[in-house]
Amino acid sequence: FLGRKDQQVKVRGYRVEPGEISYHLQQYPGVEEAVVSVWKDERGSNYLCGYVVSATELSWAAVKAHLSGSLPAYMVPDTYIRLSAIPLTANGKINYRGLPVPARAGGEVAYQAATTVLERTMAGIWQDILGLQQIGIHDNFLELGAHSLNIGAFVNRLHHESHIRLGLRDVFSEPTIAGLCKVAESRGLSLYEGIRPVAQQEHYALSHAQQRLWILDQLEAAHTAYHITGSFMLEGVLNIPLFEKALQHLVNRHEILRTRFIVADNMPRQQVAPAGEVNFSLQVNDLRTAADPEKQAAAIAAAETDTLFDLSTYHLIRGRLLLLQEQRSQFILTMHHIVSDGWSMGILLRELLQAYQSLLSGTAPAQEPLKIQYKDYAASQTAMLQARGNNSHLAYWLQKLGGDIPVLDLPADHPRPALKTFNGSTLSFMLDAALADRIAALGRSRHASLFITLMATLKVMLYRYTGQEDIIIGTPVAGRAHKDTENQVGFYVNTLALRSRFNGNNSFEAILDHILANTLEDYEHQQYPFDLLVEELGLSRDISRSPLFDVMMVLQEIQDGAEITAVPDLVATGTELPQHTSKFDLTFTFLHAAEGLRVSIEYNTDLFERSRIERLQQHYTGLLQAITNDPQCPVARLPYLTQAEQLQVISTFNDTTVVIDNKQTVVDLMEAQAARTPDAIAVIAAGQYTYRQLHEQANQLAHYLQQHGVKPGDLVPVCLQRSMEMIVSILAILKAGAAYVPVDPHYPAGRIAFILEDVSAGLVISAREIGNEWPGDINIPIIYLDAVQDKIAACPVTPVAIRTRPDAPAYVIYTSGSTGTPKGVVNEHAGLLNRLCWAQDYFGLTADDAVLQKTTYCFDVSVWELLWPLMAGARLVFAAPDAQADVAYLEAVIAARSITMVHFVPSLLELFLENITPGSCAGLKYVLCSGEALLPHHISSFREKMDAGCRLYNLYGPTEAAIDVTCWPVPAGFTDKDPVLIGKPVWNTQLYVLDQHMQVVPPGISGELFIAGAQVARGYLNRDAQTAHAFVKNIFSDAPAERMYRTGDKVCWTSGGQLQFIGRIAEGQVKIRGFRIELGEVEAVCRQAPGVKQALITVVNKGAGSQLAAYLVMQDGAATEPVKLWLASRLPAHQLPAYYLAIDSLPLNNNGKIDRKKLPLPAVLQQANSFEGPRNKTEQEISSIWAPLLDKNVISIHDDFFELGGHSLMAVRVVLQLRKLFQVNIPVNIIFRFPTISLLAAYLEAVMPEEENSENQQEFEVYEI
Repeated sequence: FLGRKDQQVKVRGYRVEPGEISYHLQQYPGVEEAVVSVWKDERGSNYLCGYVVSATELSWAAVKAHLSGSLPAYMVPDTYIRLSAIPLTANGKINYRGLPVPARAGGEVAYQAATTVLERTMAGIWQDILGLQQIGIHDNFLELGAHSLNIGAFVNRLHHESHIRLGLRDVFSEPTIAGLCKVAESRGLSLYEGIRPVAQQEHYALSHAQQRLWILDQLEAAHTAYHITGSFMLEGVLNIPLFEKALQHLVNRHEILRTRFIVADNMPRQQVAPAGEVNFSLQVNDLRTAADPEKQAAAIAAAETDTLFDLSTYHLIRGRLLLLQEQRSQFILTMHHIVSDGWSMGILLRELLQAYQSLLSGTAPAQEPLKIQYKDYAASQTAMLQARGNNSHLAYWLQKLGGDIPVLDLPADHPRPALKTFNGSTLSFMLDAALADRIAALGRSRHASLFITLMATLKVMLYRYTGQEDIIIGTPVAGRAHKDTENQVGFYVNTLALRSRFNGNNSFEAILDHILANTLEDYEHQQYPFDLLVEELGLSRDISRSPLFDVMMVLQEIQDGAEITAVPDLVATGTELPQHTSKFDLTFTFLHAAEGLRVSIEYNTDLFERSRIERLQQHYTGLLQAITNDPQCPVARLPYLTQAEQLQVISTFNDTTVVIDNKQTVVDLMEAQAARTPDAIAVIAAGQYTYRQLHEQANQLAHYLQQHGVKPGDLVPVCLQRSMEMIVSILAILKAGAAYVPVDPHYPAGRIAFILEDVSAGLVISAREIGNEWPGDINIPIIYLDAVQDKIAACPVTPVAIRTRPDAPAYVIYTSGSTGTPKGVVNEHAGLLNRLCWAQDYFGLTADDAVLQKTTYCFDVSVWELLWPLMAGARLVFAAPDAQADVAYLEAVIAARSITMVHFVPSLLELFLENITPGSCAGLKYVLCSGEALLPHHISSFREKMDAGCRLYNLYGPTEAAIDVTCWPVPAGFTDKDPVLIGKPVWNTQLYVLDQHMQVVPPGISGELFIAGAQVARGYLNRDAQTAHAFVKNIFSDAPAERMYRTGDKVCWTSGGQLQFIGRIAEGQVKIRGFRIELGEVEAVCRQAPGVKQALITVVNKGAGSQLAAYLVMQDGAATEPVKLWLASRLPAHQLPAYYLAIDSLPLNNNGKIDRKKLPLPAVLQQANSFEGPRNKTEQEISSIWAPLLDKNVISIHDDFFELGGHSLMAVRVVLQLRKLFQVNIPVNIIFRFPTISLLAAYLEAVMPEEENSENQQEFEVYEI
């Protein structure tokens, strides 16, 4: 218990609870009792005194230092008095009147009055702004409660009254009158010039900010996101007619409230109605007799805020009064942002109550006349920007935001829509006072304001979520850099893009220092309009995002309380309305209140689920605690996961322990199965073979290999076609205690020679028909099985006397190396045993099952295809050599051999499903996929063609971890909007998702997958450095020898413990014109285009930059031209391919994966951006409109409007002319969707009446934009 709410007082503009201070004071060693009381000094300002009972003398400096560690500066008492006892009343309560009056001498700074003219001017301004009766020249403004908004007001008013121009950085650096006077002495006078009213006109220019909102409105995209709504609970007697009359007074007083927006000479203009001609109608709803007034009021309020404004009308402000009870009403004031801002809302409420009070008293509202109106400010803005010195603002921002603009890659739950949306919601929570005070104290220790400190914490949070070291966050500034705008209503607010670069090895203190210095510099240049800056930067257009940044941060300082009592018998209290819009991906709003920091996260619901934002709240709170606990720790190592999440991702999701008898091997299990069913069919190849025949032949070959020097641990290459001889050879090598090394007969001679040398092969198993094609310089004994059949047959049919250790190598499979040299991955028996035992337990193969072996045995999927059925008593059916991609053959053999299980790489599965007859593979029970990303359309096709009894499974695993380490059965209720997962870990396998600093990340955040446990391979053969890099110490295990494999794959956990595969780290992700692009995302959209069967996107380099190329497999010879139009309506411009090529099929390699190397060379691609003049009348008309606007004599029909220098306002002008020329009502955003003449003409021809475009031969289907 810290005290009663009614004991709260105001000190330095902050609400303070003395009981809370008393509590902390009592924690100081030696203090027996403590009480804090408030007193007034000679200036009438409140200050605090602490009274303590202690047995010994105390150091007041030490006491203050103790309190400063847990309380903000304004809550630390100035004066202290030691007492023998706290005075009490007769009832035993503290007798505050009995406390001795303190001497103010204990204060940190002795009061010294202002004496010079400048000192008195500054003091008067600060007293008025901070609401103090007096302020000394050594009093610290920041400690008295000053923040950036009222510092800006001070700077403006000082300039107005003394012609001295200071900057915000000056006030933060010298936050006393004495210090600022010294700064002012070093500056020359800066003559204050008032904003001049413009002559009366029919219509007036817009400000740059207004232009942006008008364009957004024309784009039909902003909806209600740019509404400003204030909600106030009115308690007391309300005269409704006079209240409405007071509102009418505001409309008459402020021209901007009776302004509409029109188009004149193809330019947006604002038109002001004369005072008195626009009537304000207050809408009143009487809910006093409703069954549930509060519920009905909430519904009406939601409808009110969601009702759109028409900018072409004068009514861009509206009010609604909801009568809830006698003497209790809710007043809702709604305006379009184009005529107002947050600062304006405060002005309007104050003036409304003042006018209402005057009318109540029977007098007309008497407020100081306005010197200017908003139209005057808008007209002067251009002149102000052209004034001497203002070009330095642009130069500063161009330098600050030069180079590639970082695009924040926030983890999301849904794909980003091609056109930015504004659908949103808000999550609010409270950071308790103790944490809020620690944050503020940390900032003060580095001379940083609360705003800058919070900005630094937020950037660190975004860094931990994304790993990006270059981050921009937007923040609003009042934009009222001129005294004349202080009491004006209008859209003055400006936006700053605050950019910071840091890395995870920096401490928070270092980052805070960096952000402090940068932000103060940014604020010195805050008057340059954000909207104009965006145009000057010439950014590549991406209408799926906001320009420059996607995250906004706002700090709202609490003013004189939520209650406004300017009118007798009427109290207005601000209330919060639910938000259903979001201007940005995320907006963080902080409100510093007495009980702590209130945080609201406004988020775009088209990107984020509420559950993700709830986790963000927990993570941000955890990060703040970690920062305040250890601000010197590198930020990459600051913990932010909850304890539950930490346990979840390290232990719970990895609870996979199953005891396996590691004294046995897969060979033992296969031999035991053969002993149980010796006469059952084991292998079907050119003939059929029983388990007895298989093992007897394998035993004979094992003896033969021993006779030829094969020892346990040896690596024995096998180079055979898919056949009975292949499986016999593999089993024989394993029975002999050696490991098999598959060599594809189709490999180039050089690769074969490399493998044989790399494994130090003592011999090779092959066949004569293959050996005849080998290079002649191989000096290694080759056992041609067909040449030594008699000798092998003479060997014993009993097993060889070998016991293989679990850590012995079982097989070595070569994978591609990043240096161009293949790497041999050595997998051990223990890992192989774990994988196959898990599979048998999970799927439960029986003697009724048949597994089709069609995968090349140089791909590790073949390992389970070959060995698992022989462990389970099932049949191993070999596909014919080189028939693994023959769809007709596969369909036939699956039916003929009663195949129940088959594996497909997804790209081959797609080809297979496209060409089979539904129901032809009725016997299939299990289709397993791995090797590539399984996509939603694969699942949809599977369900269309396969029987309901057949299940699809998505498995994942690198060669370096014994085939597969996860499995996900595709659920029956899967839809195309659901994520395709790779599943949960298999037995005795631990999966860790880590960031670039090897820290675990929570569910929903992507990181690199590390694999630990039984299936991790031994390493790369003869590649110690590469092994050390890829196989690292398991930091989650106490065993020093345990390792993890670094996969290079980006994944994330779901909340249910399933893994989602995202892509390769830095692969499949490219940058085009500064934008980060996922090729898979573009491919997915391409595949949805009408007429497209398959699509592949690659990057080609041409000239100075990279561009995208689309390879399309079309249905029935369909043309690619309509695909361009379709994609342009769904993808941002930077994601549109520059080249399109129709091909018959996507080339596949021997493993069934797409072989990009076999795609046609870029030189033969159809170029979409080479110069080409207009081809028809429509293109000629568009070119004639573009050319003068862009100041270009010649424009190719493939040139991008925005890359030629076009901007948003120019795009609007183009569309206005197109509407007039072609007599079609096309939306303004169409030029963003189709930014080239060829695409725009194709669109126009599709929407124009048929007779209008009969001379143009191209036909396009009209798609919804």
